[in-house]
Amino acid sequence: MQKTFLKPQQIFIALLVISLSSFAYFFTKYAVSLPFLDDYWAVYDFIWLAEKKYRTKGEVIPDYLFASNLEHIIAYTKSTALVLYFFLRENFNLIHLMLIGNASWFASIFLIGYVFRIHTGASWLWISFFPLVGFSLQFYENYFWGMASHQNFSVILFSIIALYCLSFIKKERLSFFLALFFAGSAYLTSSTGVMIFYTGTIILFIQKKYFSGSIWLTLSVISTIILSRISMSDNNIMLEIDKVLNTLRFIGGIAHFEGDSTLSLILGVLLSLGFLYYIVKSDILKGGKANSTELFFFAIVLFAMLVAVVAGHKRPDVLISRYKIYSAIIVLSLVPLIYLKFFQTQPRAKSLFLALTLTLAFIYNILSTWVYSYDVKKQYQYLITDTYNWYVNDKITAQFQAFCDNDYYKILMKDLKVQVPTNENVDFLIKNLKNTTKSAEGIAIDTVYKVENTVAGCSMKKLSVSVVLPDSFSSVDDYYLVLSSDTKDFIFSLFPQRNGLLESIKTQSNFSQTLTQTAFLQYLPSGNYEMSIVRLGDQKPLRYSNQKPILIKI
Repeated sequence: MQKTFLKPQQIFIALLVISLSSFAYFFTKYAVSLPFLDDYWAVYDFIWLAEKKYRTKGEVIPDYLFASNLEHIIAYTKSTALVLYFFLRENFNLIHLMLIGNASWFASIFLIGYVFRIHTGASWLWISFFPLVGFSLQFYENYFWGMASHQNFSVILFSIIALYCLSFIKKERLSFFLALFFAGSAYLTSSTGVMIFYTGTIILFIQKKYFSGSIWLTLSVISTIILSRISMSDNNIMLEIDKVLNTLRFIGGIAHFEGDSTLSLILGVLLSLGFLYYIVKSDILKGGKANSTELFFFAIVLFAMLVAVVAGHKRPDVLISRYKIYSAIIVLSLVPLIYLKFFQTQPRAKSLFLALTLTLAFIYNILSTWVYSYDVKKQYQYLITDTYNWYVNDKITAQFQAFCDNDYYKILMKDLKVQVPTNENVDFLIKNLKNTTKSAEGIAIDTVYKVENTVAGCSMKKLSVSVVLPDSFSSVDDYYLVLSSDTKDFIFSLFPQRNGLLESIKTQSNFSQTLTQTAFLQYLPSGNYEMSIVRLGDQKPLRYSNQKPILIKI
């Protein structure tokens, strides 16, 4: 008996270690406290304004705590950042936001797995399914981006806790107010949190708690009206069929790795049909007494499906990394739901379902690590070069091209006295770039230079570069595009194009010999720049350039 019990437990521990090890490795190596896009205006801008108001008027809680950030009310993230800055001051670190966000995601996965284990008596092998899917590197944007990590993971945790309160707490008043507190917290974290009010309304009506359900329905309408007033107008022109397909892609998002979205569409259809089949076959909407465990998993799937419908109708970019967590929680909750309804009492079918589920989850975890390790390094290298340019260009970075207001953010970061940290790669470039050894070996550089305008009306100078490496060079080394004036060097990371699966097998390399970069240049000082390529070596960077210099005028 002891062997039979320990064997599944040992397998669970092994699979848990596999799931966590890739996350731990990449987080310790690539998580850096460097501001990225929303970090500037949603975190640093807010802290700066709050500190100024406190000094001038003595107000601890600024009135713009609840001001919108695009379509979101991110009061929870702002509050957390402000508290951290109050205690840490210049040592304020975006990694703290990442840690809180990632802990929220891990807690969400743990809570789902805990409910499944405790209320079904499922074996430890079954519990392995949750970390294999939940701790995937596919969600790297949320793992390594301070503001996104804190916001996107926290709203899911608050929503799941609210649904847990409604499903399992027997005391009606306690259940109502606890769930309402966490639903409100979700709403004040991200606009997707509004869907928890609608989900809670449906759950309360299923439980025949009509008075409480009516209150939640009223709150749903009020919160939607508030969001509709602060949200930007929807400029996306999509046909109705495209909105439906977009919704299905969002639901099946974890099946999308690179390029074509067919797999995500197929998975989205399968998950939707599976959910509908469960609803038809179960008693959950037929007036019978709902099982608390089934109700909990049903509510999570319903919440994520409602988010998918809104996202699919409003956003064309539903397959970016940070949105795929909703697809993940659909899978993590729908699989237990199907198991409870159709397989729990059938030993042979249960074993087959378990074997298939764990095999697919294991393949998914390994594949996502293989695919997205490239994207993790790409984002990291982008931040490294941005940090270098920060130091040589008077606290203006390439990211400011998206803001159309360089001066405002330049003053913001100076006044706030934010210490943008460096690491060994940035320090290495700062110290040695001026003393690079120029190599006589040539590199073919093809360039296209054009000026484009953004939607916001900013004049964008965009430089597209393609670099073909000689066969003797390894594309996995670190390469940088360098634009040199008489006084300064500005750098941009060059990234190898990923080979397809068959090409990777043929060449025994995941990457081609072609490096590419698209750089926005309008934040650089006006003047003439010579283009070259820097390759990081063990001792000094080596600089390569064409025999006839390529000059760029800004």
